[in-house]
Amino acid sequence: MDSFVEIDKNLGGWKKAEDQLKKQNYNLIVSVHQSFRTAKIVSSLNAKNKIGYYKWWNFWSYNKRVLRPMHLPEALRQLYLISSLDSELYKSLESLQVEKNFLNEQTQLNLHSSLSIPQWASCSIRSELSLHKLNLTDFMLPERYIVVSPGSIWPTKRWTESGFIELVESLPLPCVLLGSSDEKEICERIHKSTSNSINLCGKTNLLESLLILSKASLAVSNDSGAQHMAAAVDCPVVSVFGPTVLEFGYRPWTSKARVAEVDLKCRPCGKHGAKECPLGTHDCMKKLRSEQVLKLAKELL
Repeated sequence: MDSFVEIDKNLGGWKKAEDQLKKQNYNLIVSVHQSFRTAKIVSSLNAKNKIGYYKWWNFWSYNKRVLRPMHLPEALRQLYLISSLDSELYKSLESLQVEKNFLNEQTQLNLHSSLSIPQWASCSIRSELSLHKLNLTDFMLPERYIVVSPGSIWPTKRWTESGFIELVESLPLPCVLLGSSDEKEICERIHKSTSNSINLCGKTNLLESLLILSKASLAVSNDSGAQHMAAAVDCPVVSVFGPTVLEFGYRPWTSKARVAEVDLKCRPCGKHGAKECPLGTHDCMKKLRSEQVLKLAKELL
């Protein structure tokens, strides 16, 4: 990557970003976003080719529009956007027989088997981490440990604190609590309520967190960025799904994964979670027992 443009959504950042992007000419633009605002920005840029997902209204923005293959996990949906540029990639995607290999697996509500990821599509940055000379000795990590990430930007995506506390107390290895600075309070409460946890929440940067995950025996996370960080460094991960479901396609992108969830008619209640449960019960998280998560964790350990 040569450069990037950061967008502040709250302070007119879209216009500023658009002005920055307009300063260059492009050979190819590939957009994974489907919003009108993104289409408007893409239409204003000078590029030979513009590829995006098909919407009935966005013909004025893209040279080529691709039907979004909802039966694929999101990682492969995005690859499908550029499959027209690479015949081998197109053949690989078509040969997956995704209806059998992916859709049927995703609709199993209690998913205990490994998620099947094509070998050619696996994505790991573990080797790249070795390029960064990071010193983790200051964190006093044990030889073997489990990373637990109890936070999420969406409150309804967070499993209960009591569930995490029971799980941490039951796991056979010390647990390292990781999260952003916004998640310090929940991690501190869990830390104070458990006897075998190390609280590093808010104390690590992105690279340090990835390195800690790469050396962990297991990670336990909500349906949040932490599960994808674990997958990116080949760390086995148990992911807790509540208001969201596997059919959305945003599962941990690794074969060493398990998903813990409860079968409820009200699921899913939104694409990204919410600040409050629409029914006021939050049963998707409250009814998930620590024993269920522990069983999946032991399978991976």
